[in-house]
Amino acid sequence: MSLLTTPFRNICGRPMHALAAAIMLTLAANAATAGNHVYRGSLTDGGRPAQGAYDLRLTLLDASGDKQLAAPLTYSAVQIQSGQFQVDLDFGLDLTRYTKLRLRTEVASTGGSFVQVGEPQVFEPKSTLGSVCWDTQGNAGTNDATDFLGTTDGEQLILKVGNAQVMRYDFPDNVIGGSSANGVDTFGDSSQTIAGGGSTATNCGLFLDQPCGNSVVATYGAIGGGGSNSVTNTFGTIAGGNNNTVMGQQGTIAGGINNTASAINATIAGGSRNTASGSHSVIGGGFLNQASGFRSGVLTGDQVIASGDYSAVLGGIDNRAMGERSNVAGGTFGLASGVESAVPGGNSNCAGGDTSFAAGTRAIVRSGNGVGDVACAVAGTDANGDEGTFIWSDAQASNFVSTGANQFLVRASGGAAINGTPPNANGGFEFNVYGNPPDTGFVEVGLIPNPVPNPNTGERIELGAGIGGAGTNDANFRIAHRNNAGAFFEHLSLNGDGSTIVRSNPANAAVGVTLAVGSGSWASLSDRAVKTDVAVIDPELILDRLNAMPISAWRYIGQEAGVRHLGPMAQDFRAAFGLGENDTTINTVDADGVALAAIQGLSRQVAAAKAENAALREQLARLEAMVQQVLPPVSGNRPE
Repeated sequence: MSLLTTPFRNICGRPMHALAAAIMLTLAANAATAGNHVYRGSLTDGGRPAQGAYDLRLTLLDASGDKQLAAPLTYSAVQIQSGQFQVDLDFGLDLTRYTKLRLRTEVASTGGSFVQVGEPQVFEPKSTLGSVCWDTQGNAGTNDATDFLGTTDGEQLILKVGNAQVMRYDFPDNVIGGSSANGVDTFGDSSQTIAGGGSTATNCGLFLDQPCGNSVVATYGAIGGGGSNSVTNTFGTIAGGNNNTVMGQQGTIAGGINNTASAINATIAGGSRNTASGSHSVIGGGFLNQASGFRSGVLTGDQVIASGDYSAVLGGIDNRAMGERSNVAGGTFGLASGVESAVPGGNSNCAGGDTSFAAGTRAIVRSGNGVGDVACAVAGTDANGDEGTFIWSDAQASNFVSTGANQFLVRASGGAAINGTPPNANGGFEFNVYGNPPDTGFVEVGLIPNPVPNPNTGERIELGAGIGGAGTNDANFRIAHRNNAGAFFEHLSLNGDGSTIVRSNPANAAVGVTLAVGSGSWASLSDRAVKTDVAVIDPELILDRLNAMPISAWRYIGQEAGVRHLGPMAQDFRAAFGLGENDTTINTVDADGVALAAIQGLSRQVAAAKAENAALREQLARLEAMVQQVLPPVSGNRPE
């Protein structure tokens, strides 16, 4: 015979028949006597699952197996079906006092002699109790697929602290934490959760006169805490706060007081008396704000409204974003009523035209004739209003109103200046790129450091008279540099006569490349006077290195597939000749120099080959003469 056994289990783990339930209650009331266990096993007889009645004898031993702790238990005529059996164990001992024990199993055919099956089996008594008799110091040996804490009928499971309810688990799948005043829908909704908070008091709400219990009456609704909060639609969530209400599906309120998320996927982060009534709308906080447009948003502020679809108000007071995809960043009494219009801030500005912009004070872009909002003064001539108009207004106490589409308007009663001297008391406009005047006949735009040690210092982009001087029809364009001492250096000059100069050394105006009038190629500087470290080279060595260097056909990565080029790689060129500034570029001067040197080397080799060929021809002539002297003349017929 052979015996396969499963781990021991406490008798409370068996199916909950009436008798088993009574035993479980007894054990739970007096855990010190928890000695009853279930012993399950599989028995084979002759290589096949045992079937019928067998006698069993079980003996309890200590952990070493040397000491018997109680009288053996004998079971007569145990019915075994398909090799499976189960018996109850009670040795009259509190087995939980032992860390480990052993059990000797003996089996006999009915009326026959007992035979020990295998070695005594080791088991941990306390672990076998973990499935039902939970220990305040923790449990081991539980089975998460079958073991659990809770009820098996329709009754709630309530946890109390100080004899007051702190958690209630309700059917089906509802969890109610916090005050007993918290409640969920018990008529069909499920998976409702209240994590905590709430109170039996009635001092919640904006005026401290509302009941403080939290309520969830929607499947998958959840409240984290706070008081007087309510979720009434599926998947709605309130994290906390006071007297907040989620009415829209998947709506969310993080906190604050008296906030309402009434549309699907609407979200309010906090604040007071805010309403997110647009689908997928968002309010970050503030007071009495509204997000009623589809996917509209309000970050914060007081009494601001985002009513256009995809509109946004970042803050301020009494601002409105009414146009689709419009936005108001801040300020007071701002209105963006045009499609994709914007008001960055200020006071009483209105961007009424589509894609318009209004900033400052009382800057008005007229709205479309279909809008007719009084805040945008007179309506424009069409449905788009004065679209594409940019307007900025100073602090005058009167409206500055656009008069048409695609305008750029600035009202500055104190005058205006761009990088120049501030206007005097009489106002006016001044555009000075430099403190000092530009060269005669030139208009200059410059990049000047700030603070600048000298107003004459900086980089200049200049457009002015041609080489012929003032009065000519051809203009020069140049990018130039002036230093603090007033020295002038042209980086690039596109001259009126068609020539071009690019210079690379401010210390030497001749260093660079030029494109002469009517020319189709660059002329590189090669003056002996600007060269140093001149060394003699071996042209034939250059030729040998050139022959060894790979030359390929290729195209640049950014060019189209049909474009082809021919030449070496810069890395190979650098390795072969050690020329140039780096190994990723090839200087055209170096490429030309290598080609010329290789031609010289090839010329020398050709000259040497010619001399060698002449000497060989001379030797051949002498040999032919010697042969003529030694051999007799040939006459007569040759033999067949």
